[in-house]
Amino acid sequence: MEHIFGSILICLIMPIKGKKITLQSYLIALMGVSCLLSIYKTAFPVFVDLKDKDLLDLQKCPSCYGVNMCPAIITGEIRLVDWSQYTIGRFMNARNVYFGDFRNSPVVMKKLGHDWELEELDNAICIASNLSVGCEVNKAIRSLTKEVTDEIFVPDIGGGPSGHIDYKIQTEDIGNGSDFLHCSSSRKTQFIMDKILKKNHGQHQITIIENIITLMMINEEALIGQAFPYEEGFPFPKYYGACGRLVIEELVNRTIADFVYSAWESRAAVAYRLLGLAERMTNISSNFSLYWTDVTEHNLGLDEKNNPLILDAENIIIVDLEEVETVRAGDWDVPFTSEGVGCESCFSYNVDNLCYHAKTDHNIYALCHGLLSPGAFSHRYPQGLLYNIPEYVLQKFPELPSLLEECKWPKNDGGRFKAATELMKILEEFKDLLSNS
Repeated sequence: MEHIFGSILICLIMPIKGKKITLQSYLIALMGVSCLLSIYKTAFPVFVDLKDKDLLDLQKCPSCYGVNMCPAIITGEIRLVDWSQYTIGRFMNARNVYFGDFRNSPVVMKKLGHDWELEELDNAICIASNLSVGCEVNKAIRSLTKEVTDEIFVPDIGGGPSGHIDYKIQTEDIGNGSDFLHCSSSRKTQFIMDKILKKNHGQHQITIIENIITLMMINEEALIGQAFPYEEGFPFPKYYGACGRLVIEELVNRTIADFVYSAWESRAAVAYRLLGLAERMTNISSNFSLYWTDVTEHNLGLDEKNNPLILDAENIIIVDLEEVETVRAGDWDVPFTSEGVGCESCFSYNVDNLCYHAKTDHNIYALCHGLLSPGAFSHRYPQGLLYNIPEYVLQKFPELPSLLEECKWPKNDGGRFKAATELMKILEEFKDLLSNS
């Protein structure tokens, strides 16, 4: 900063040299103002530099999210748009979310945490590596990875002396972190690792594993985006990749909030799709269940083909159904009915009930009670998405209000599953009446 203060001093002195208001002194004053403006632009730039090291945190890699998108940032293929491009916007951007354009497609870029959360991540990595707070996390993550990762030699099928090394992360040794660490299972961890290593084929395996461990400790969104990719039909926005501690994803412009004041038929079409999504997530793929724990009108959206998407995957709990069957804890094979924990007017749940049951109605509970029915959790839309049911609909389907109530608070065993099935049958009639919001 010394050169900046020196330059400011020169700029301030220059106009004083003129004793009279002459053309010369006027020109000198102009030069002083121009000089100050030049220094201001240098010290306080108007536009955010996407290549800024403090934004990308590349110096912290491999304690970062990846580097595959760095060439696109360095060459300018990705550029910031709207308020995200202005420096002043960073003072109001506590969530560290930026909007941009990549090859003429809108993208959203996330640091996956507030500044204080990222600082806590660094501290956690240092402490877990038996180092003091403030250590060099790019070195600490290597130490932590060695501590929580087992190397397993896998011989060739022919039985010769050659083979390859497989790696297994012991998530129990990582400590606290993202929701991924709930319901731990070696098969779940291996599934995530295999999918991400395959996606990043050609990069050093240990470096990718260090990225994975970092994400496990801060935010699982990038793990889910790679393990359950949009390209394979999963309900998450397209994940492009990362550069340092910045991930790049497809920007989905339509959220459920955009439909709150649409015609009832259009809202019914949205509800039909969301109920289908809730059912699908309960056994999404490879014998895994995904349970959402943050259902809001802003966290759910529709893609260009009107398929429902989960826009924020930070709060997803992944349950390995094979692990549930292996452990067989208590009444593991009895479908579990979610009732909330200590709060009827807010979204609450017990993680263990999700971890140790082969089937729960949690996703339907979150959707019906949280978004669709009267008394929804949203403070802005407590009337629920399906408010003001038209008279002609009630005449044809008089059971609709009671089904919504049963889906919200079931009176019978398995009532929520049955209510959701019946609701979908009714709402299917309106599935093609979706407006553009």
